[in-house]
Amino acid sequence: MVILFVLGFSGVGIDNYAHFAGLAAGFGLGKLFADRQPMNATEQRRAQVLGWLAGIVIVASFVLMILHYRDPLPGR
Repeated sequence: MVILFVLGFSGVGIDNYAHFAGLAAGFGLGKLFADRQPMNATEQRRAQVLGWLAGIVIVASFVLMILHYRDPLPGR
């Protein structure tokens, strides 16, 4: 987070307002939703499926980012 803050002020083109908003939103959502243990086996299974699904989405996002890294930007 400190590196992104420093790079944002160095003129590299990183939007610090977006990073601060993401930090604030993450903090707010973390306070809003309580962390607790699943109450039964069905809830445990649902939590595991959602966790794996989130992990797969993150890995797929990185794969797509790497595959399309050299693609030209729209309108250029």
